[in-house]
Amino acid sequence: MARIFNLILPGSGLILLRKEWFGLSVALLFSICGNIAIAGALIAPEAIPTWLTTVAACLTVIVWLFSQFACRRQSRHWLEMRRRLAELLAEAKAATERGDAEAAKRALDSAAMLDCDKSELRTLVNIAHA
Repeated sequence: MARIFNLILPGSGLILLRKEWFGLSVALLFSICGNIAIAGALIAPEAIPTWLTTVAACLTVIVWLFSQFACRRQSRHWLEMRRRLAELLAEAKAATERGDAEAAKRALDSAAMLDCDKSELRTLVNIAHA
């Protein structure tokens, strides 16, 4: 889903993948350069120098391509993080079932360092530390 949004408006996919400031910066840069290129080519070609229109158009394309690369990279990172998180939670569950509270606590702490925003995980960590 994030990649589809990123195709339409570069940076929006990064925002969805929790790179809010980076995505906002990319979206703003793309929008500003795109507006300058459109204004120089279609709206007021006499008022905006040709070199500025060309540079803005090139930067628009470069920012779009860069955004696609960054979104793909962040998507891969999220997939790896979710896989690792599932492994750590399974490890904590197995440690709990065999009665090894210390190993379960270590696995939950490691999982919390990966994704501290997950409310179920925070609850489990709080229970383990209690």
